[in-house]
Amino acid sequence: MKIEKAQIYGFGKWQQQTISFSPEGLSYIYGKNEAGKSTLHQFMLYILFDLPPRKRKAFQPLRGNVMGGKLYVRDEQLGFITIERQPEQQNGEARCYLEDGQVHGEAFLKQLLNGVDRATYESIFSFDLQDIQHIHQLDRSDLGNILFGIGMTGSQQIHIVEKQLEKELEKRFKKQGRKPQINEQLALVKQKEQAYVRAKEREAHYHTWKQKEQDLKEQLEHGKAQQKKLENKMQQLEKHYQAAQPLYAYQQLEKELATFDEDVTFPEQGLERYEHLKDQLLPFQSELEVVQQNLATYEQKQSALPQVEQGKLALLEDVLGQKERMLLKREELKRATAKLVRERERWEQDVEALGIGLKPEDMEQLHFPFYIEEHWQQLFDQKKQLQFEQDQLQQQYNTLHQQLKHMQERREQLEQTLLSEEAYAECERRVRLYEQKQEQDKVIAMQHEYRHKTNKLTKQVMMIGLLVAIVSFIVGFVMQEWFVAIGGVFVAVLAIVMGKLMKRSLPKLSSDIELVSNDVDIRNDKDKLLHHKNTLRLIEQEQMTFQQIEREQIKWDERNRSLQHQSNRHHQQMQEQLDTYPFLHHIDIGYWEKTYKKITHLCDELEELKKQEQDEKALVAEWSTLMEQLQQLTKREGILFQSPFDAVIEQLEERWQTYVQQLELQRKYEEWIENAIEQRKQLHFKMKPYQSEIALLFQKANVDNEEAYVDKGKRMKWLEEIKSQMQMYYEQLQGIFFDETIVQSILEKRMDGFEVKREYEEKRQQLSEWTEKIERIRQQLSDVSSQLSMLEDDETVSQSRHELEGEKDLLVEQAKEWSVYQVAYSLLQDTKSVYQKERMPSVLKYCQRYFAMLTNDTYESVFLSEEQDGIVVQSKAGDRFSAQQLSQGTKEQLYVSLRLALSKVMSDNHSLPFIIDDAYVNFDEERTKEFITLLQRLSKEQQIILFTSQSSVQPIQNKKEIIFL
Repeated sequence: MKIEKAQIYGFGKWQQQTISFSPEGLSYIYGKNEAGKSTLHQFMLYILFDLPPRKRKAFQPLRGNVMGGKLYVRDEQLGFITIERQPEQQNGEARCYLEDGQVHGEAFLKQLLNGVDRATYESIFSFDLQDIQHIHQLDRSDLGNILFGIGMTGSQQIHIVEKQLEKELEKRFKKQGRKPQINEQLALVKQKEQAYVRAKEREAHYHTWKQKEQDLKEQLEHGKAQQKKLENKMQQLEKHYQAAQPLYAYQQLEKELATFDEDVTFPEQGLERYEHLKDQLLPFQSELEVVQQNLATYEQKQSALPQVEQGKLALLEDVLGQKERMLLKREELKRATAKLVRERERWEQDVEALGIGLKPEDMEQLHFPFYIEEHWQQLFDQKKQLQFEQDQLQQQYNTLHQQLKHMQERREQLEQTLLSEEAYAECERRVRLYEQKQEQDKVIAMQHEYRHKTNKLTKQVMMIGLLVAIVSFIVGFVMQEWFVAIGGVFVAVLAIVMGKLMKRSLPKLSSDIELVSNDVDIRNDKDKLLHHKNTLRLIEQEQMTFQQIEREQIKWDERNRSLQHQSNRHHQQMQEQLDTYPFLHHIDIGYWEKTYKKITHLCDELEELKKQEQDEKALVAEWSTLMEQLQQLTKREGILFQSPFDAVIEQLEERWQTYVQQLELQRKYEEWIENAIEQRKQLHFKMKPYQSEIALLFQKANVDNEEAYVDKGKRMKWLEEIKSQMQMYYEQLQGIFFDETIVQSILEKRMDGFEVKREYEEKRQQLSEWTEKIERIRQQLSDVSSQLSMLEDDETVSQSRHELEGEKDLLVEQAKEWSVYQVAYSLLQDTKSVYQKERMPSVLKYCQRYFAMLTNDTYESVFLSEEQDGIVVQSKAGDRFSAQQLSQGTKEQLYVSLRLALSKVMSDNHSLPFIIDDAYVNFDEERTKEFITLLQRLSKEQQIILFTSQSSVQPIQNKKEIIFL
């Protein structure tokens, strides 16, 4: 079935539109985004398969027109058919109009589609961009299985169902698992069985547990008494251990205090008071020392300063007054000279940077006519046009060559499928004999029927004759009319004779044709003859196409000769320019115009450099005049003139600066000396009170110098620290024992801390052992009490039995559910195995062919791998890759190849159009060309309708074959 035209009454944005498709070849429908491509696609599916009311609302006409339309299709057997569907007519069912005027309904349409529904059609004969994009979102581990499912049915639904079944099975049971439902239930049943057994055993041990409870209570009381005794002893040892260190320190300090028997007198806080006075006096002493040093330095330097003459200073100031004017002129000359040199070097570098063999001296003799720039541009445009036409011719040549090669291969393939003359004659003979045999069987059947009717009539005639004879004989015998009896006998004989004659007149039934083939062989022979005839027609069509391509080759040769002539003419014009301007040999023609602009710009810069040279000469003359004036001035004033100018100016400035500094220092030294004398006097006055206070402290301590005073103060401080530490340790001992009598008795004893600690650890270990033992007794007592409590409860055994039976029943129900899923999973695996054996070889054969074409023969094999559990491809180099290892673009090509291969296999039984909606938007230009080429080849055997918004394919297709929306 092929769609030739679509007439839309109203569907979404489409209103009263008619769109024609190419029944032969590829129907290419181009439109930008929101142009209505997807709506047109949905309209075609709506006419063929209808839509649910809820989804139908999304495509209601935007302007209130009647929804629906027609599809005009052509079937090989039924001819031209018009399919019309409107939601308001015939309850939304389709109406099919045939060429002979017959009208059929929805059942006829389903029969026309060979039972294919919408979901099956979209899975096998249609795919779009969303299907391609879904490949990028798949888990890498599932990609191979999903592509395998697509190869069988055109969708990944099998993979989804299989994963759901596996998930449900694993959710319910695993051989080595614990969390699945059945595993958990089995563990729970086992646990309930153990609980029931333990409950039965506990009933027999009640009195034993009761005696054990009494023994454990007695052991617990004894343990508590021992624990209390050890805790008291540890408290005592702990206090002794805490007192060992401060007691030892106190006794050591007491011994040290006994050695101190000197009676000293010293001012209260004497050291602090002395240090405070010393700190206050120190800044004044330091300042006094600095003032005295500065005074001596000022007096010495003042006497060493030379005397300055005021006349020389005035003369130097007059000379330096002209400095700024001379410096300005010199800087102006330097800038002009440097700029000229810099510009000249830059200009020469720019000339050299052209890299075309031109020298700076050649630039002055270089001249161009006014039209040269436009002429060079024309030559460049001609070259680009010639190159473009050459590329087009080469592309056209490659296409023609590829088409001839493909047609030759196609013709060889078709010829290989033809029957030999002997095989064709033998098949034709068997079919002819079979048809004759069928005709003969029809005749024999008619003869059988005629014979049956004749036998029946003969029997009736003989019966009637016998009946007449018997009646006549009886009547004649009764009535004594013997002629009546004789007449009856005559009638009977006549009836018998006529019956035998009628039997003899029946034809003999015989079949003189014997067949050696059965019906299946005859059908195969018919199929072979039909295939042979169809192949011959295809070979004739291929021959006509081959002749058309040969005519295209002749046209290509003529265009190539014309282009070669144009190229020679262009080369001659290029050579003329190269001879005139040799430097163009180093430049591509595409840069001639830019080179012309750069050269003319450099010529303009050369003229500007000449003007700058004239300005620089004028500045040199003016500077020479100023130098002559300066030389005369310095000679008249008695100052030596030397070159360069900076040295003269610097010498004059240094001399002037020296005179100025000497005069300023003379004035400052006089001022500094006066200030230093005044500071010394004030410092002596400020230091006097502190010196008196220090002398008073030395007198109270009975010393006469600083060293003796400090030594005596340190000894007094050390004595106070010993007494303070002894008081601190005594207070620590009081804090430990809280009893003055105990503290006094402890001070007179020696205590070994290590021995106390050892004994404490020993008691602590014993206490820990008794504590653990008491805890074990308590736990045992708790367990025994719990056991007794449980044994005293009579319902324990019956409750355990009831719970065990309930869990077993639940286990049986879960096992039934698991069995249902396991059977479904096994059936799915068996179905996959059948599909893999029956359909997948054909699908993979076509997929391998299409995938090689799309990847430009990069991959030459596609097959199933049991090891990698999915589809595997093999490159031309022999490397194998799973679907997960391919790039995104190659995955898309593999997906497209599988969908096209499945459609090819299914089209043998369901000849339906193949619809592609913008499925190659992610392809690059090369992949797009390969994809379109493949579709063009496939469209010769099956109608293909391609929707796209990609304008990049327009140069590939003949625009006459494109439907623009």
